[in-house]
Amino acid sequence: MAQQGGNIRRGGSRSNVHPAYGAMGQTEKFTRDDSTETFEGCNIQVQVRTRENGRRSPLVATPNHLSQKSSAVPLNSYGSEENSPPIATPIAFRGPQEFPAVFNPQALLQEPLPSTVVHRGLYGKCRFILFPLLSVFEFVPPPPAGKSFPLFVGQVRFETTPAELIWLFRRTSGACAITVEGRGNGCFIVHLQSESERSLVRQLHRRVLFDIGGVWFARSSEEVDSLCEYVALNGPYLSKQAKLPRDSMVVEDIKVDLKDMAFCHPCHYSQEAVAQSFWSGSGVAWDPSNSRRETPTKTPYCSPPTSPLAASLKMPYSNMRPQDVYQTCTPPNSLRRGIEGARTEL
Repeated sequence: MAQQGGNIRRGGSRSNVHPAYGAMGQTEKFTRDDSTETFEGCNIQVQVRTRENGRRSPLVATPNHLSQKSSAVPLNSYGSEENSPPIATPIAFRGPQEFPAVFNPQALLQEPLPSTVVHRGLYGKCRFILFPLLSVFEFVPPPPAGKSFPLFVGQVRFETTPAELIWLFRRTSGACAITVEGRGNGCFIVHLQSESERSLVRQLHRRVLFDIGGVWFARSSEEVDSLCEYVALNGPYLSKQAKLPRDSMVVEDIKVDLKDMAFCHPCHYSQEAVAQSFWSGSGVAWDPSNSRRETPTKTPYCSPPTSPLAASLKMPYSNMRPQDVYQTCTPPNSLRRGIEGARTEL
């Protein structure tokens, strides 16, 4: 090492400075501050970049240069993608931070409701599920011929199709229904494959309220309380105007007598059993006594007949004897004497 004219030289075989660094040193003018150290008698200037002043060294490429080179690699806090830890160092963003889209269930509540929704008071309290555009079944699948696990579903909107009901059970409980039988007036019979799936659908009892184009679904106990409170206060009034169910959806078990079953079908009821239940109040098709959540039922409007007239009316006319028919049309005592006297005269 030799010292000449106050300059420091290290070896005579040192190559010249690269033209790129020479041009960079000529164009950039540095000011002397706390972060700049200049060695007297040397032509080399070293600038140290700290996090306080935010300045960069001339030997480090600018962010624009790196972004043009590789826009997919983000810059770290040191402005370099190789000379600093890539994992432990947080990423420095220029401008507002943008994060990848992550599924957030609460964000779904902020979506605007369709204009046809009636129960808008449940917005923010329960989740609104919009029915997709489903094609109507050209041919509804028949009930299974073998054993199935049926459930009674009530308080459903009249316009709801079996396809929408099957989709709703799949969406809310995860159970796949085999088929759905319509019973009119918003009542259905759902056939399931196993007892576990029937338990899943049974948990939807009082958790779903039908609206136009979709349903309101209560997922937690707090949402169930909000739904029940809303239905008790505003449900009947709004539902009457929009022709919607006045109460939340009912899901109950079905109990069928073995003598009423035909073709091993758990929900097949013979016409004789229906007629018998109409006249005598027995052989009832629906018996929710084994349901976990029972609903109040009305008293049977028909009681067993006590008079001979009602007993004869219950009996089919083809099986009646002549005396039964005469007993059916028995007139009062005053008229009976007159009729018997007229017969003797004839």
